[in-house]
Amino acid sequence: MSGDDQKREILHWLIDQGHSPEEINKIVQRLDDYDLHTVYGSLFAGSEQREEGELDVEDVIDDVLNTITTEFGTEEQTFSVIKHLEARVPLLGPREASPEQLAAELRGQVAELAQRFTCSDRADHRVPITLELAETSAAREAQWSRLPRPAQDRHFATLRAVVAEELLAEIDNPTDENGLEPLMVGLRKRVYDWVVLANIAMPGKIETAEGLLAGPACETRIEPMQSCLAQAVEYAEKTEWPKLHRLSLATIHDWTLHKHSWLLDHRGDNAVSRALSALSHLFRPSGCDAALDLFFAMLGLEALYADSYEGIQRQLLGKSEALLGGNRSLAAHLVPMYQLRSKLSHGSLGLRNRYDHRPAPPADSRLAEPMCAAVGLLVATLQWLVQNDRHELRFEYSVVAPQDGPS
Repeated sequence: MSGDDQKREILHWLIDQGHSPEEINKIVQRLDDYDLHTVYGSLFAGSEQREEGELDVEDVIDDVLNTITTEFGTEEQTFSVIKHLEARVPLLGPREASPEQLAAELRGQVAELAQRFTCSDRADHRVPITLELAETSAAREAQWSRLPRPAQDRHFATLRAVVAEELLAEIDNPTDENGLEPLMVGLRKRVYDWVVLANIAMPGKIETAEGLLAGPACETRIEPMQSCLAQAVEYAEKTEWPKLHRLSLATIHDWTLHKHSWLLDHRGDNAVSRALSALSHLFRPSGCDAALDLFFAMLGLEALYADSYEGIQRQLLGKSEALLGGNRSLAAHLVPMYQLRSKLSHGSLGLRNRYDHRPAPPADSRLAEPMCAAVGLLVATLQWLVQNDRHELRFEYSVVAPQDGPS
């Protein structure tokens, strides 16, 4: 194995151990004092093959970590050792869910996707992204993503999205943050896309804590994604409508990445892409905000079901019943939905500050229930589109003879 290959293996091992970019840089600087072959042998030969008195790299690493002093806010660049571009996002499950079960369910599905995700570079070339579900301890993950302690109990795995080193080599100035900016933007969006799509497949089952995107000479944060979907699922189960399903990630990604690959990056000229964009607005660092969630869910529903500005409520009710079956709860909530949305649009409904990231207080049931009904209907409709491989909804009217004549 060449020296470059050995260096790459050592770097990947350090990343897999969950060390932060700052720590990796310090560790590599210290290991440069030793022979490369000796370092590699110490890591991968196994302790039973290591002769007495030989270098123990893990002892060196422990010594480095014990001497590192972290100064928050320093402008010094310490990430040049990272040769690839990588996003790491801690995944959070519902409080009542088994972390092991969720991780096991997702691991195979994520592996199935391989390199089917792509993002664009400055020349608009499609660059493959490797996805991986990594199981790492919450304590170690905190080094990469500063995982807050309240989220540690819900942390079941970490999503890794990587653009390989050899792909970055084709970019002008790959160690310059400006040269990497388009890829960084694209990779970060693909992480957000993955979370949104995962919640169409498994509504309300996956949220994220703050993540990190790091590469040569650059680092940026990936904001947490919390949502109201768990509440909407609970309400749908209570009212027995709409019926929400558990779909495979492969089914969702096949719909968006293969059959209708333009959907994720569409600018909104198609009704389904507008509905997906509306769904994305339900995710934010502060979690559920019933007023905003209702507003965006209604935007998504109208994009899917309304073909004119006349009789929108009638269109929404009639078409959704034709597609998903009728339910009294929707009819009961439809008028309050539009009344509340009108109040929000005209500035007479409470609206939180965009940068207030404190958890939202529990919403009044008069607002929470219409919001849950609207969000549930939006997700159920998107699931129907996925299951039926459609990229639009089209309705036609027909005249049906009455079953019984006049008496």
